[in-house]
Order: sequence, then C-alpha cells, then structure tokens
Amino acid sequence: MTRLLCLMILLTGCAAETPKDDYRNYRQRTETARTDICAQSTGSGQLSDLTGMWLIRALLNGGITLGLRIEIRAAEGETAVPPKRIEARFWLEENPLDMEPVVTTVADIGDDGRFVIIADPLELGPETLGSPSTVAARVELHGQAIDADGWCGIVFGNVVSPLNLNLEGSTFGASRLTDGLNSDSVPYRCPGDPCVPDASPPEDTGLVPDAGVSIQPNRPAFDVASGQRHNITGDWFLQANLSGLPLNLWISLNYRSGDEITSPASLDGSLRLATDPIEQPARLTFSAQVNEDGEFDLWLPNLELDIGALVVRGDILLSAASFDDGWCGLAAGNVTDPFEIDLTGSTFGALRWMPGTEAPDEPLSACPSDDQ
Repeated sequence: MTRLLCLMILLTGCAAETPKDDYRNYRQRTETARTDICAQSTGSGQLSDLTGMWLIRALLNGGITLGLRIEIRAAEGETAVPPKRIEARFWLEENPLDMEPVVTTVADIGDDGRFVIIADPLELGPETLGSPSTVAARVELHGQAIDADGWCGIVFGNVVSPLNLNLEGSTFGASRLTDGLNSDSVPYRCPGDPCVPDASPPEDTGLVPDAGVSIQPNRPAFDVASGQRHNITGDWFLQANLSGLPLNLWISLNYRSGDEITSPASLDGSLRLATDPIEQPARLTFSAQVNEDGEFDLWLPNLELDIGALVVRGDILLSAASFDDGWCGLAAGNVTDPFEIDLTGSTFGALRWMPGTEAPDEPLSACPSDDQ
C-alpha cells in the first residue's frame, strides 16, 4: 500500500531508525523550506563511474520509505570515461529484472558529480503495483555522487494520482547492489546532511498515541455565517482538505428535529466515497446530536477507507455547522496511513448532490466567508 506513494520519490530509506523517528526527522527538516545550501550539502562529491546496478532507499514526506533498483548505463553515443551522460532504468525493489523498467530516462553528470534525473510523467500501472490503481507523478532526483560506491540527494516533484503528495524535501541514498543487500541496509540521506538533523526531535509531533483507546479531540472553534438548524436530510458531496490530503465523500443524512424538550435534534448518516457505485452499501454509519446553532460532530475513530489501492486509516473528527445551502467545518484528529498527518486546521464543506452524477462544478472545501 505505502509503496504506491513511495514509488514516486524513487529511492532509499531510513537506516536503523523507526518509522516514527523518520517522521519526526521529516517534520524538523521541512519546518522551513529547503534552501540552496541544503540542496548542495551532499558531502564531498566527486565525478565517479556510476554505471552498474544500484539499490536505492528513499524517505518520502510523512515517513514513507521505498526501495528501488536502478541500473545506470552510459547513454547512447557517450564516450567519456567515466560517462557523464547516463541512462537510468528503474524497478521497484520487489520487481523481477526481466520485466520492463517502470521508467527509463537520461541525465547528465557534472564535473562535481551532481546530476538531476527527471521522470515526467512517471506512471506506474497495475501490472507494476499488483493493484487496480495507476500512480502518476512528476519526480526530480537531485543527486550527488559521493564515491564509486554511493550516491544520494533530495527529491522534488509531486504525486498527482490517486492522491496528491508534495515530494519536496524527501531524501534518498544509493548503494551498489551486492548479493544479500536489501534496502534496510541502505542509508536514506546524504552523510552529514544539515537538513536532516541527528539530534533528538521534540516530542510535540502531533502523532497518534502509541497505544490505547482513541480519544475524541476537542471540537475546533469556528464561526459559520447564519449558522442555525436546518433540515439537512439528503445526499451530500463533501470535499475535505485534510492537511493536503484531498478526500471526496458521499454523505447521506437523515435529520430529526426532535421535540426540543425530551429529545434534542439529531441525525443519522452513512458514508461512502464519492466514486462509489450507487448500489454499494455504506462504508460506515454514524449518529450525532445537533445543537440550537446547527452544530454537530461526526467522530470517526478507527476509520479505514480503501481508496483504489491505498488504505486511509485514522481517527477523524469532523466538527460541522449547517447553513442555508450546506454544511461545513473543521477537522481534528490524525491520519495514520498511508502516512501520518495531524489534521489540525483541516477544512471541509458539503453541498447537495445526486449520487452517480458528476461532482459539483464548484465544490465546497471550507466554510464560506461572511462576505460570500
């Protein structure tokens, strides 16, 4: 599953550190944008002969790791020794080498051993992934030869399908492939990289607790213009921006006004992906009380959604309020897979929709402002 996104970055992993350590390091090194000095700080590079087979390990944004094999040859017509124009062919670490490479590209190596390998578009089909989804991305590997047996660098680009993921700040390392070598033994960054600190990271990482029952977070504070109770029975197209993770859902609601004395207003609902067939059963159901301002909370602990070949898991709170033409709000909680995300500040909005039709032309992904 995580390989889908991992592929995108195309390279190595994370030494003896745990995935949580990886993620903490990632959050530190991407707290501010990488500067040119970071991009150039890949050790004492040199022009080296990089031809041969390499094992790559990459650490993607969010602590996702990926293993690849890359074969480097002299590009057609190249006569320099060592070759300064190369052809690079990529496979997943698990792919047999007798299958077609997932991408083949050409790059030039400078006198200082630096190079940029661009894969655009990079498309990984079901036959490569063993899944029903195709992953598409634009990837730039900014690399540096350290010596004849190692190279490393950082990644720029984006995954564009089936999920959006900014790869900037991801790192990788490469070692010559030898018998018995696996990606766990390959470093995921350049030696002495100042953008990936070795110091212990702060504990305030926004990560989910290691164990125990999921605890509902506090309701985020927000105001909705003309927020009040409305009959929101029906089908809704909900678009969420979960800290950069886009999600389109089909929510069906049945609103009950209550008698204001013995039973408060409430609603029952069901959740599906917006792309689910009309006849598909709900992925989950829920209930919530609605206060006098039309506010309600959808607490979805241990949520698990299959999105193509990806599985999104987490403990998610959708705190909403209804207005004249829809409902909207803020999210809280955490996504734990395919990578860890603190959802604080994430937004969503819902508009009436007929399931099975095209998405609204202008979907709502946040609460409308007072002047709208």
